[in-house]
Parts: sequence; structure tokens; C-alpha cells
Amino acid sequence: MFHLAGAPRRGALSLLLILGILLVIGVLVTTFYSQQQVLVVRVEDKVLSTIPIEAGDSIIYSFRHSVEKTIVEEYLEVAPPGFLLTHTRMQSFGAGLPSDITNGFTLDRDWYMLPLSRYYATIPFRVTGFAEQLLRIKEHVISFALFTDGSVINLELTRRPIIWLRLKGVMN
Repeated sequence: MFHLAGAPRRGALSLLLILGILLVIGVLVTTFYSQQQVLVVRVEDKVLSTIPIEAGDSIIYSFRHSVEKTIVEEYLEVAPPGFLLTHTRMQSFGAGLPSDITNGFTLDRDWYMLPLSRYYATIPFRVTGFAEQLLRIKEHVISFALFTDGSVINLELTRRPIIWLRLKGVMN
């Protein structure tokens, strides 16, 4: 039996079909393996929030000090695979707060600034009703007042496939 040049033989897949299948496989592989760094906020082992985040992004934890009744802010920087506590701002000195002015404190308006450099793989926070605790992560603000006293809120970094984040509505 004679075949025309370039005509597929009976039972053989056409070159275009093979290329199409390879293209679809390539798109699926890159979609599922392309990943994004995310901050996972857990409350008692339940995921509260998943936030896309980059190295160098800031997280601010603020609370009202139990003795001095003034605001304290702790500044964290995303430093994969964990977090770096870069500095603390406080409105006063007192019991339970650093009090040695020789530790590198600076004064910025009405705030005392203490430079720090402490690394944490994960960060647990214990909820207390009187401390007015807040987490500021990019445009997200998480008030600890929503949770019962004694609850533990954990921050951890992980990577998620971009397709997973889009399906969950975390990324556009």
C-alpha cells in the first residue's frame, strides 16, 4: 500500500498531537512546581491565614505592657526559613522592659528604640486578654482579641504551589 509523503500511517500518532501533549504536560509541571513563599498563621493548629510574603517583608507585633500600660512594638523581618527580630520600640522603661540605656537605645520622638538581632524558625504568641495584642503583616491586621485567653498563635514560613494559592483565592 502506498502512502503520501507526510501522511500519518494508520495507528501512529501525529506529530502535532505529540507536541500538544508535551506542551500540556510542560504547563502542568511548571504550574504545580512554581512555588511562592507564604506566611502561615495558625491558631491552635488550625490555619487562620495564609499570606504570600517575600524575604525582607516586615511583621509588627504590638501589645500593651501589663505593668507600664504603654505600647511595645516588636519588629520582625522575614528571613527564610524563619524570622529575624530586628528591633523593639517602647514608650517607657520599667518592670519587664529593658532598662539599661547603654544597650544601644536610641530615642525617636517619644519612642525608645532597641536594636536587636535574634533569629527564630517559628514564632509562638500566647493570647492574653488585657494586652491588646496585634499582628500587622502587610495590609493584614490580626487582633488577638478574637481568640480566647491562653490560645497559641503560631507564625511559620513555608512554600506553596502558586496554583494552590490561586485556587484558594490567596493570590490573583
